[in-house]
Amino acid sequence: MTATLGRLVRFASVSPWRIAVSAVLGVLAVGFGVALIGGRLSDLTCCGAAADSLSDRDDRRGLRFFGLARPLASLPERIASH
Repeated sequence: MTATLGRLVRFASVSPWRIAVSAVLGVLAVGFGVALIGGRLSDLTCCGAAADSLSDRDDRRGLRFFGLARPLASLPERIASH
C-alpha cells in the first residue's frame, strides 16, 4: 500500500507535505460536516422536548461554530488540493 502511494506521489510530482496538508484539511472539513449534521439532528430531535434553556443555547452556539468551521476548513483544503 505504501509503495503504491509512493509511486503515485512521485508520478504526480507533488510535494509529500502538500499531500499531507491537503489530507489533514480534508479530514477536518469532513469532521466538521459530520459534527454539524449530528448536532443538527440532535437539535431537531429535542426541539419539542423542553423550552429554550441554557443548554439549548449552548447547542446552538456549537452548531454555529461547526457551521462556520466547515467552509473555513474546506476552502483551504480545495486550494491546497488543486
